[in-house]
Amino acid sequence: ITASYGMGVNYCSPNDVADAAVVVLLNQKPHRNQVYNITGPGPTKDSEIAELLTKKYGTPIEHIQLGYHDYAKDIKKRGLPKWQVRDSASMERMKAHGLDEHKSSYTEDLFKITGREPETFEGYLDNKTCMRPGLQFP
Repeated sequence: ITASYGMGVNYCSPNDVADAAVVVLLNQKPHRNQVYNITGPGPTKDSEIAELLTKKYGTPIEHIQLGYHDYAKDIKKRGLPKWQVRDSASMERMKAHGLDEHKSSYTEDLFKITGREPETFEGYLDNKTCMRPGLQFP
C-alpha cells in the first residue's frame, strides 16, 4: 500500500554504499575533502517493486495505490505509533513529488569511486552474496 501516485524512487543499494565506503576507507588520500552523492540507477516505481517481488518469491504481491489521506488513515488503523504514521505518510508524500524522476537526481559518483554501475533493485534481490567471504544467503 502506497501513496506515491505512480512516481519512482531512487533506491540505492546498501551493497553499493558499502562498496564505495570500502574503496574510500582503504585509499583515503584521493577522496579527502570530497563529497559524494551515491545514487541508484534510476527511479523504480512501487508497482515495479511489487512485480519484482512477485517474480522473485513466486507469490503474488499486489500493489495498492491510495491517496495520501487514505494512506495515512490506513496505516493509522494498524495501531502504529503516531511518529511512525507521520513519518511513513511523509515519505509517501516525498515520493509523490517525483523528485527522483528527474535525471538530474542521479550522479556518476558510484562509478567514479568503484568503477561499476549502480546495482538495480532486481540485482539487489538476486544478489545472494554477503559481506563474509564464502557465505551465501539461501
